[in-house]
Amino acid sequence: MLKDRVKSALIVVLSLCCLLFLDLIFNTSALSGFILIVALLFGLWEFSEMAHKQGIDIHFKTTALFTFLWIFNRQANYDSNVCPYIDGVIIFGFFVSIAILQVRRLGIGRDDECAVIATLGASLLGFAYLALAGGYLYQIRLFGIDKADNQIYGIRYLMYFILIVKSTDIGAYFTGRQFGATKLIAKLSPGKTVEGLIGGVSFAMFLAVIFNWFLGIGELSFFGALFFGLVMGLLGQSADLFESLLKRSSDVKDSGSIIPGMGGVLDVLDSLILTAPVAYWMFLIFA
Repeated sequence: MLKDRVKSALIVVLSLCCLLFLDLIFNTSALSGFILIVALLFGLWEFSEMAHKQGIDIHFKTTALFTFLWIFNRQANYDSNVCPYIDGVIIFGFFVSIAILQVRRLGIGRDDECAVIATLGASLLGFAYLALAGGYLYQIRLFGIDKADNQIYGIRYLMYFILIVKSTDIGAYFTGRQFGATKLIAKLSPGKTVEGLIGGVSFAMFLAVIFNWFLGIGELSFFGALFFGLVMGLLGQSADLFESLLKRSSDVKDSGSIIPGMGGVLDVLDSLILTAPVAYWMFLIFA
């Protein structure tokens, strides 16, 4: 199990580095946007499958369409002064679309009245989780787009963010295996321990300082990098517990099986998705 997990983790990291390098070589952020859209749509599919195990049939196609439009509009926001107003149109359009579809479902007898709140709520959660929060991964990629070296600038920040958050997972995993004794929240994740959390956050803080220098972020001070590592470590583990809550409620061990030893796409992205909005705003404030 550990061997498969390490192999898959190395493949994912190397693949990501190659894709970001290609993004840099071709001098376009569109490649990162395409990769993110594909990953988030896979994640949305896994989310819909977990919901289905609870007897909830979300409006997958509609949610996927508006997730695509939301991520696509992240790039468009930098190309036109009109596009920011489209965000509101997309959100409003999503609300109206799923409301109309739900009324239609009731009309043809596909759902009963008792399923309305669950179906609409799950659809809204999927959109908020994968599109609104997940979209900030692309916002980080586009960070500093107005600077002369914007391509390098944005990729550096995205790599920095991913490395810090994922280092928390690595640190927590190995520290927990070696020293873990006190369960964090046994009902949600039996393998997580308080000692693992402390080790993971400490590792993230250490690497936040190292990578801040290595990647040439520069704008973050020593204490700023420490604080960033602390916040990302704590939020990353909280985000991981949130996905564990979703999996527990659906009675599944992993969100999917596409990545051997690691599970599904959501199992890889979970700590990044809910952490990305905070990371973006911290970059705006401190960088």
